Amino acid sequence: MNIYIITFGILLISMGALMSGSFAIPFDKVKNWKWENYWLIYSLFAYIVVPLAICFVFVPNFVQALGAIPVRTIGWVFLMGVIYGAANLTFGLSLRYLGIALGYALSLGLMMAIGTLVPPMLDGRLAKLFEGNGGMMLLAGIFISLVGIAISGYAGFLKSKQINLKEGVNREFNISKGVSAALFVGIAGSAAALGILVFASFLIGISGSI
Repeated sequence: MNIYIITFGILLISMGALMSGSFAIPFDKVKNWKWENYWLIYSLFAYIVVPLAICFVFVPNFVQALGAIPVRTIGWVFLMGVIYGAANLTFGLSLRYLGIALGYALSLGLMMAIGTLVPPMLDGRLAKLFEGNGGMMLLAGIFISLVGIAISGYAGFLKSKQINLKEGVNREFNISKGVSAALFVGIAGSAAALGILVFASFLIGISGSI
């Protein structure tokens, strides 16, 4: 039974990675809109319309279930969502100033590395996280991500030196603004994991009281 659960989890991760890695591709085809306009449409559907629709379809008595959650828990999750929303908005800026390939590599690479470490650091699980073979694999994954970030950063440095010598490149390319935005995304993006941690703690508390 466990092998099926693991396989299903890997398939979900793969599907999420495919969607996360491809959603911004059409943005390169949008030529007549300002960045703020198409990012607003994306955010409206990605963070409001589609999640609500999925909750109403797949969560029985969604409104009643939401009402049963303590206000304090909802408040913390909402706050983490606000911070993550600011990170996602800044992620859009990183794509604007660095381009899709470089913006993705820096922003999401930093978010993955920092987001993996911050939640267990805050709840005291960091040392335990790195125990055993699984911990070594996690460390290796984070190290590989940091190497990729360093290579991508160097690529951005080279691109910034050549940007005025070629035609057809992104004229809004700005390495300093883009890297600053990517750093903010990496730090603030961990708020999503923190929000899940808050809600998971609430669920664990419920299960322990039953």
